[in-house]
Amino acid sequence: MFERPIKVGDRVLIDNIIGDVEKINMRATVIKTGTNEHIIVPNSYFLGEKVVNRSFSDPKIRLTIPFNVAYGTDVEKLRDMLMEIAREESLVSPAVLMDPEPSVSFVGFGDFCLNFELSIMISDYNQLGTIKSNINFRINKLFMERKIEFPYPQQNLHIKSIDREIENNYIF
Repeated sequence: MFERPIKVGDRVLIDNIIGDVEKINMRATVIKTGTNEHIIVPNSYFLGEKVVNRSFSDPKIRLTIPFNVAYGTDVEKLRDMLMEIAREESLVSPAVLMDPEPSVSFVGFGDFCLNFELSIMISDYNQLGTIKSNINFRINKLFMERKIEFPYPQQNLHIKSIDREIENNYIF
């Protein structure tokens, strides 16, 4: 702890729990979570375990929103639309940063969909949930307006054999 790997005000990730360092005592550190819970962590934990300090050198954080679209979607238009959504959100949410510029990644091909991620940098972690929700609302609205389909799982059923009695009584 003498090296000061964390300080009051830092945002840390410990055992999949994110919180802000509120107080550092001789034997333990108090971390306040986003749900307003306080976690008391022995200082020895910071020396022996992996701790992610999300604000050690830079308080900005990347928000990544994964989503899927149906095969056949015009992916270039989709990319332009998502960049437009990020720009619009930056006008109403000052925490959304345009430098570095948001990005849209075509992650891959799924079983029944195309996989994408919209990534933006934000300056205030406390706005993360609100900004994510705002962007999801915007994505949903534009998808509906522009008739972009959210995919749904599809399965094909191949019948190799069928009982003749059933075949005679039902039309396939």
